[in-house]
Amino acid sequence: MLPSPPPPLRPRLGPAWLLAALLCIFCLPAWARGDESDLLLNPVSRRDIGRLLNAFEGTPQSQAIESLYAGYRRSVLNERARFRELKKARAEDPKRAAMKEATRKRDDFAAVYRFVDQVEALSASFFVDVRSIAGPELSGRVDAAERFSRRRAGMRLAVCGPERADLVAIANDLQVTRSRDFEEAIAEYEQRLDDLMKRKLRRVRTLFEELADAQIRESPPIAEAIGEVLRKLTAGSLEIRDFNVRQARILRDLLPESEQAAWMRAFNARSYPRVHGVDLTAEAYAKVRSVDGLSPEQLDAIDRIHERYRSEVTGADARYVAALNRRHDTLAKFNVVAWLDEIEKKPELDDLKAAAQDRTLLAKACVTRMLDVLTSEQRTGMKEPASCEEARPQDDIMPLGDGDDDRGEWKDGE
Repeated sequence: MLPSPPPPLRPRLGPAWLLAALLCIFCLPAWARGDESDLLLNPVSRRDIGRLLNAFEGTPQSQAIESLYAGYRRSVLNERARFRELKKARAEDPKRAAMKEATRKRDDFAAVYRFVDQVEALSASFFVDVRSIAGPELSGRVDAAERFSRRRAGMRLAVCGPERADLVAIANDLQVTRSRDFEEAIAEYEQRLDDLMKRKLRRVRTLFEELADAQIRESPPIAEAIGEVLRKLTAGSLEIRDFNVRQARILRDLLPESEQAAWMRAFNARSYPRVHGVDLTAEAYAKVRSVDGLSPEQLDAIDRIHERYRSEVTGADARYVAALNRRHDTLAKFNVVAWLDEIEKKPELDDLKAAAQDRTLLAKACVTRMLDVLTSEQRTGMKEPASCEEARPQDDIMPLGDGDDDRGEWKDGE
């Protein structure tokens, strides 16, 4: 049974793990740094145009696109340097001391948004120039690269797990059999998802501006403001979550039966990477199996125990994911910080925590059974104790900012 809606929010800050994460992600002073951690800043990465470059490999167009991208990178980095210089100049301006704090904050946030808008304009111009190089016959590849860039940006701000599962990328990585029906379906999926991502990126900008306004006005309290922003963000994320789940099943059914299981495994692993495919006993299993003097019978018993665990945990993982989806459905309705604060005060009502504990208990039971196979001398002689990892109720609950491998590329360029 889920708890009732929380009472009006008081200035209490809720679960420590959540607020630590939220303050790192959403605390607005961090935005003003204008560095690679800004969630509003999504420059085109080399990965975004990687397949496009592969299509032109060894041609004059490839060299032209490479040169164009190098110029784009320099322009973005120059804009960042200029933004930081202006920020430093504002901070050292003696006139600011006479300004109201709200005015200073408003000027700072306006500068952040101008910087983000300038980078977005550079990105749009970059793709226009690439289209002129590619020509009309290959303009579709440029469109696909631009859609991929938007998907990457939107999926980086995922709240719900399946929101970050890119079915186009899964199909490419698995090299699935592409029937005509599959090709048509995935082309339609890519276009519809792009529309959802455009809406999401606009929504993220609006919500960040709402949060900035709350900080400027110092009302409502920052915890309440963050909770409301996350509620609205989660509500929008559910649309993409449910769309991706439906489309994953539709595309699965268009594949040969021999490829369908691998497709769903890949989808689940990308949706919930801390749940599906995670073996909480892997380290313990390796330690127990490496003990000196194990007989063939002991090795066989250890393997069978571990295989039994791998089978049992499938159901526990599915129950955790179901509880996680229910949690997101609830967080889309109530102020997130207030609701999780209420859950913290009534842990007996936390079905997500209970589902995580079930995953841990199965892993602990597996490790105990494996250790029981050993003799007392073998257990005593183990160099390190064998224990399982523990599942946590926050696993994949809000993967904001997860999975972005492109930020280092920009940091290295500074």
